[in-house]
Amino acid sequence: MSRNDGENAMELVVLGSAGWIPQQERMTTSLALRVGDVLVVLDAGTGVARLLEPGLRRLLPPPGSAVHVFLSHYHLDHTAGLTYLPVLWPGNPTTVYGPVPPGARPATYGACLIRLLARRSSPTGSPASPWRWTCGRLLLESR
Repeated sequence: MSRNDGENAMELVVLGSAGWIPQQERMTTSLALRVGDVLVVLDAGTGVARLLEPGLRRLLPPPGSAVHVFLSHYHLDHTAGLTYLPVLWPGNPTTVYGPVPPGARPATYGACLIRLLARRSSPTGSPASPWRWTCGRLLLESR
């Protein structure tokens, strides 16, 4: 879906709509909304990686433009693509919004997300050496 009226040009693309397991033709939940130079991502499933496909690169923001990521909830099929963000738009200011889990302090939870997003893969795209990451009761590790 798109609307083009100059500065307010808008385009919405479904990047993924599969259930909790990505399929060959359907990635997990993610939508991209481009409004002018601003990119808004609604849920960050594996579909986020589709932004690197030649036909969808037009949605990537220009250097320095804002990116806003809104998470509906924290199931893996809605968050797996968060790890792709540093590769998709390096250096662009990115804000991730999402619900604060019951019992969590918003400031602490936001700091956890920032630390998670700061992790990067190697320049070749292969995983970095194995790591273990904890934040409160959340544990992530690569092998």
